[in-house]
Amino acid sequence: MLNSQQTKQRIKSALLDLMLVIDADKITAVDLARKAGVSRATLYRYYASVDDTLREMQDEYLEGMRDSSRYYISAPFDLKQLDKPYPAFVSVAEYIKEHAQFFLVMTGAHGDARFVHKWHKYIQEFYHGKLAYEGLVVRDSDFYTVFVMAGNDAVIRHWLEKHPEITAEELAPIIQKILYGPYAC
Repeated sequence: MLNSQQTKQRIKSALLDLMLVIDADKITAVDLARKAGVSRATLYRYYASVDDTLREMQDEYLEGMRDSSRYYISAPFDLKQLDKPYPAFVSVAEYIKEHAQFFLVMTGAHGDARFVHKWHKYIQEFYHGKLAYEGLVVRDSDFYTVFVMAGNDAVIRHWLEKHPEITAEELAPIIQKILYGPYAC
């Protein structure tokens, strides 16, 4: 018999599997319970709805992202050494790689636009926080940030799908150059 944590994990894994082929908002409790191999009563013991399951997964992921970079936000960042992996980017990339299936599903064809919005908000907060900490202010930085986030998503997806052999430490300088290249002048 599974314990509560194992049952919740089974339900979450089943939801990710379903989202590979079905839009998140089209998945029913019946679909999810069947895929997880649990009764609807068991599903409802842990989650009020499929959406509740989805929100919990997203919140856990984003909290893990925050935890992975929180320590490094105040670490000095040398714009003249963009080829040297910055620990916060390595830490975040390691977290993303460790949770690659989640990231790819949530940002994929059947993913959840709310997650993408939350993910972009996290990136924006981190990026703007780091810019402020470094004393970097650029006119129209919001436009640049939006542009960078779209490219960042594409780079991460490309990495996870096409080049998983590249380590987080090797990816970090690539992301750093995308994010901070214009400030290094």
